[in-house]
Amino acid sequence: MSRRPRGGSASAGRPSTARSSDTACAPQRGGRSEARGAMLRRKKKESFEARRQRLAKSDAYRALFEHLPDCLLIYDQEARVVDATVGALELFGYTRSELGEVELCDLYPQDGGRSLREALKSVFGNRVGRFEIQCRKKNGEIFPAEISASRCQAGGESMIQVVVRDVGQTVRIVRCLRENDEITRSILNCALDAIISVDVTGDVLEFNPAAEKMFEYSRAEAVGCAAADLIVPHGLREQYHAVLRRCVAGKGEDWLGRRIESLAMRRNGRVFPVELRIGRVRRGETQTFTAYLSDISERKEAVSRLAEEKDKLSAILSATSDGMVLLDGSGSVLYANRSFEEMLGCSAEVICGSPAADLGARLMRLDPDPADAFAFALGVGDAARATEQPLFRRCRISGDVKRTLRVSWLALGAETDGRYGRLAVFRDVTWEDEAHRAKDDLIGNVSHELRTPLTSIQGFVQLMSEEKAGPISAKQHKVLGIIGENVERLKQLVGDLLDVDRVATASLSAEAFELDGLLR
Repeated sequence: MSRRPRGGSASAGRPSTARSSDTACAPQRGGRSEARGAMLRRKKKESFEARRQRLAKSDAYRALFEHLPDCLLIYDQEARVVDATVGALELFGYTRSELGEVELCDLYPQDGGRSLREALKSVFGNRVGRFEIQCRKKNGEIFPAEISASRCQAGGESMIQVVVRDVGQTVRIVRCLRENDEITRSILNCALDAIISVDVTGDVLEFNPAAEKMFEYSRAEAVGCAAADLIVPHGLREQYHAVLRRCVAGKGEDWLGRRIESLAMRRNGRVFPVELRIGRVRRGETQTFTAYLSDISERKEAVSRLAEEKDKLSAILSATSDGMVLLDGSGSVLYANRSFEEMLGCSAEVICGSPAADLGARLMRLDPDPADAFAFALGVGDAARATEQPLFRRCRISGDVKRTLRVSWLALGAETDGRYGRLAVFRDVTWEDEAHRAKDDLIGNVSHELRTPLTSIQGFVQLMSEEKAGPISAKQHKVLGIIGENVERLKQLVGDLLDVDRVATASLSAEAFELDGLLR
């Protein structure tokens, strides 16, 4: 085997994927001086031609060219396809013979192939060209391609070898990534929560508009700065750095993905409560952490006001002398105040959460008679047929002192439809009953103990005035007249008192009469 001369072309000694079945390409080396190149070309011309003819007939070279998976096309100076690899045939869908007859505009429909024709002409001067163009397959499918063209020599003729790479999938991936980026940006811009992303060192990577509004920094000011210096109160920075180190080391499970309440700091130094959740994203060896923060200042204030109002209401309900029991829509006891506990002798902890029927059963063990009334007031038994109007019922409970309670039943909700539950109010009316009994005793005494003697006095006055018991003087007639008037007046007062009692007990019947006679 003869030794290859120094400085000879390496491609002259091995098959090249850029050679066709009957030609071989020997790219000239750039960067050499023109004199040296001309000398080498003259010296190697005869051996190159002989080697080219031999390689074109070589089965190994033909097999390499025909089985090359890359799309490689060989064009002559007229932009006609001279040869193509099997990858080119598969990509465009033509046979080798069909591809030789296809016009340039059929493969490259963009402006009739003029752009590609001009680009190929420029390759003869620049030797290498790269550009993107739309290509068309035999079935009419258009796909984007990246083309790399370079000049080569084959059979003593200048040719152009063109490598076509289908970048449709790359374009789709780029488009998908761009769309995903737009979606992500839209989510960040429209999110109501502040979204802040940091790297493993704690420097800000993302700062959405809600974060700008919440912390009063612009995104340009925040990105690249340490998040601890911007939004973390001074007293919590040591804890923040410790948590960040744990998360970076993969030990922050107690912080990642959990809803946490903490404090944050605005640009003016004002500290306010926030609710946050931290997420981690791994990209290879790198990690980023994203915090979603909500300003809960108003919620905290509302909760504080609600707790204050609840305490006030609880104090009012505890201080009232009326016993109150609140039931929900299903009939379970929600609340019982202190007065109710004292009235019935059972604690609120025992009855709260239990059905009203259980409370009725408890009351039945205390006293069967009033239990029915209490069950009625609590919505058990007869109360199932109750109307929307408040219901009243009197009952007695036995104990050290017998007491009388008045029970009023109210439905709670919009226009008293009961959607929020029911309220039973127990009022101790023992003193009212005692007053009624005293009044009844007084009325009885007035009716019997006063009217009877008044009738007797009136009768005797009448007998004496008529002188049936003997003659009387004028002065005596005058005195008897005064006594009779006072008796009549006292009888009228007693009658009025009895009428008032009848009105109170609704025992009088209404009677229509003309007002003319009364007014005259």
